[in-house]
Amino acid sequence: MELFAGIYKVVRAYNIPIYAARGYEADDIISALVKKLSEKNVEIIIATSDKDMEQLLSPQVKIFNAKKGVMIDQETLYREKGIRPEQVVVCRCNHVCKECIESKFPEQFFEFSVFSRI
Repeated sequence: MELFAGIYKVVRAYNIPIYAARGYEADDIISALVKKLSEKNVEIIIATSDKDMEQLLSPQVKIFNAKKGVMIDQETLYREKGIRPEQVVVCRCNHVCKECIESKFPEQFFEFSVFSRI
């Protein structure tokens, strides 16, 4: 936490809310916030290069990939990958999960990632 003390100080100085919960990763918290905010009529832009977040895309949710300098919306996802947000499936295994590929969603797009819990 000491490493981030300076960052927290600046963020708090600008009255930017900080959301954190022990045992949850940032993507879990972002997903919960997006779900809550989606009930309101607001535009949501998630700044990330994490492809897992593509499953959150909707008419009001976009992703800004700062590494590439591009905004991604549902149409961009379909044009570039040929899939819709609900087809973005994340296998939480540290290897190619045969069960997921063969039984759950063989026709859908899979992204294989390793996640760790805090």
